[in-house]
Amino acid sequence: MDVKKKLMKNPSINLDKNYSYYLYEPELKKRHQKAIPNDLMYRYFPKEKDILIKNKNPKENYRYIFNGIEKTSFEKEKMEEFDKFIKEKEKHDKKNFLPEWWIESDTLRYLQATNFDIKKVYSLIKENIKSTEKARKIIDKRMRFILNYGFLYMYGRDVHFRPIIIVEGNRANELLDKLGYTFDELSQSILFFMNYIVNYILLPGQIENWILICDLKDVGLSKLPQFKNILNSLSKFRCRVFRNYILNLGNFIKFAAGSFLSLLGSNSAKKIIMVENNKYEIMQEFIRKENLQLKHGGTAPNVIYGEDNLFPPVVPSDTYIKEDEELNIVSPEIYKEMCLNAKPFKPFVINESLSKIWEKEEEQYILKKKQSKLKQSKSCLGLTMNDFIVQFENTKIKSLLKNNKMMYRKYKPSKIDLNSIKNFFDDIKRKNNSNYNNN
Repeated sequence: MDVKKKLMKNPSINLDKNYSYYLYEPELKKRHQKAIPNDLMYRYFPKEKDILIKNKNPKENYRYIFNGIEKTSFEKEKMEEFDKFIKEKEKHDKKNFLPEWWIESDTLRYLQATNFDIKKVYSLIKENIKSTEKARKIIDKRMRFILNYGFLYMYGRDVHFRPIIIVEGNRANELLDKLGYTFDELSQSILFFMNYIVNYILLPGQIENWILICDLKDVGLSKLPQFKNILNSLSKFRCRVFRNYILNLGNFIKFAAGSFLSLLGSNSAKKIIMVENNKYEIMQEFIRKENLQLKHGGTAPNVIYGEDNLFPPVVPSDTYIKEDEELNIVSPEIYKEMCLNAKPFKPFVINESLSKIWEKEEEQYILKKKQSKLKQSKSCLGLTMNDFIVQFENTKIKSLLKNNKMMYRKYKPSKIDLNSIKNFFDDIKRKNNSNYNNN
């Protein structure tokens, strides 16, 4: 029986909610678990400069983090304008424009991306809702092949835990021109992959952006429009790109630059960095070498295409933070308090793994308190169990045991606990006071 049939027999697994039974194959599940945010990432919170870049004109502000953050007065005003516009539309259409799954912060993303053009936002959101509802939630064999072919994949994270997404133009062209895949299949794969990134890899309010590396190696001028269409599918996810590095431009730098700028708009264009003459070190401002492939100037191995090697995402290293940078990472205790006091909000959901970590920490804390009390106690001479075991090996104490074999037989190392420590030294003081003092 294949994996899908096994899982479909299990009513506790919602295939649609989890996107695909594919993630439950044992080896792939391990990689998926390694790719999703770990405890350190949950405790990371961006600094003010990484949340919102302010300008004198509030319309020119640029926000990176949208969830769980207080909006500016200008943003609130524009959100209210859009709400009024929607209500007027709904009066005529007699149905709700925004579906239940739509998130308010995504409306603000579209407003920012369109320079707060209400009508344009309405049109783009309508198109987005349509494509999202048509997007496939289950991977078939052809999509599985596309996701592992290497035209679009995630490879590690940057210095602020943002996922690094690679787009390889020549691999996309091969799928379309040589292997007979359709542009619709590629678009569906892009939607599936990017929804996976948003739902599993990012953390609302903490990690909301990604680094994009577009490799144009062997992409000729004639294939550039085709590649632009692929990037256009990515642009449905507004205000998510933190930096867009474009590699291997060849001899058409000016033409390519103009094409990308016109495609991505003025705000996004500011985030584009043309990497000329293979000067890959520019990417190391935000990405450590451990998370860059050798072909991109890093120390991580180049990816192996195909055979389920690229999806779920590859995590080449768990070393992310710059050595000379101090991030805003709260302690587990503070984070736990934040979780308990927070309103229902995704970043503050206590998952099972974090609960176990905190329970363990609490147990260790209680044990330390008990041990510190025992150390202060005169009756046990200020020794903990570990101290006692060390002392137990001391020849002076051994000699006492040799002289009093029957009396101290009960104090064998295998039977030692905190009470036996106390009793042992009480016996020593009471019955062998003179020997003990001499030693």
